[in-house]
Amino acid sequence: IEGVLSRERQIGLFGELLLLDDLVSLHGPSAVACWTGPQGERHDFRIEKLEFEVKTTAGRRRIHTVNGLTQAEPSTGCELSFLSVQLAKTAGNDGSTLPELVGRVEAKLYADENARQLFRRCLDGLGYRDSDASAYDQKWKLASNVKLVPVDASFPAITSLLMSEALGNTFSRLEAISYDVNLEGLGASLDNGLGSYLDARKEEGIQ
Repeated sequence: IEGVLSRERQIGLFGELLLLDDLVSLHGPSAVACWTGPQGERHDFRIEKLEFEVKTTAGRRRIHTVNGLTQAEPSTGCELSFLSVQLAKTAGNDGSTLPELVGRVEAKLYADENARQLFRRCLDGLGYRDSDASAYDQKWKLASNVKLVPVDASFPAITSLLMSEALGNTFSRLEAISYDVNLEGLGASLDNGLGSYLDARKEEGIQ
């Protein structure tokens, strides 16, 4: 990825970093290893058998783009949820710029050099460079609580199975697909953050 990140990619990275910051704050630097998307895995985060696809928007409604047929499909033996993040522009001391958020997360990793280096490799793989920091001067904050939407029978997904059944032999000729999903009114609000949700799941013995 060359050049400054597009606005869409900036917003997407900001959303992922907000969740990573939450995980690192609760579980320490080793939580960086859970940020699996930049490491070439199918979904953005994986914590044991729980997978999370982060979708971030600056719009008023929770409408997100799903890219490809596998983004809404869990890995074998895993449980997938979408995390819907809504951001709002802000100014002054309210909110953070993308470089400020990167710095906040990295500051929590200095006790673990391996975690810090992994964090840097992930950022590099996503096309983020400190030398472009001046281009990322917009401040953002959460406009609402993050919503967790399980990918189950009620989730509006276009899957490989669905398309193969619909198209039959011609399915193999489908090269690429993307579509927008409206997640308004679906899922549960993560009032206390992703880390607290994971702790609750662990206590229940589900994770």
